[in-house]
Amino acid sequence: MRLISSLVFVLTVLLAISASAAHHEEGEAAAAAPDHGCVEPTAPVIPPADTVTAPELKEAAAAVKAYMAAGTDYTDCLDAATDNLTDEQLDEGEAELALIQSHNGMVDKMEATAADFNASLKAYKARRAAEKEAEAAQEAAGSE
Repeated sequence: MRLISSLVFVLTVLLAISASAAHHEEGEAAAAAPDHGCVEPTAPVIPPADTVTAPELKEAAAAVKAYMAAGTDYTDCLDAATDNLTDEQLDEGEAELALIQSHNGMVDKMEATAADFNASLKAYKARRAAEKEAEAAQEAAGSE
């Protein structure tokens, strides 16, 4: 049940981030980001879907939740840096474009992390269902 709650949280955060990113324009070539003081978080390692265990999923869920929170803080920082650009920087456009691209890149990374986690969760649930089905079939065969 905790895994499902974590999954719901991750998806809710992603929807909120995607909605806030929708109003930004996407740039083409990545420009050098101005010194904005924002620190991009490192994505957690998601256990492989084909071998993931329940304890690994719990640990990954906590790591993903923390990463999503840190990613939201990072995009908020980038948004604040964009809001604080000087008129000259806005006229040049490069600094704004770099900040927007950094913001959108972080959103993409968060979505990819959530997708990886969801794939591992789905594979674990499918494997557990198959194991339970095999156990039930074995019990039924043993009672005959």
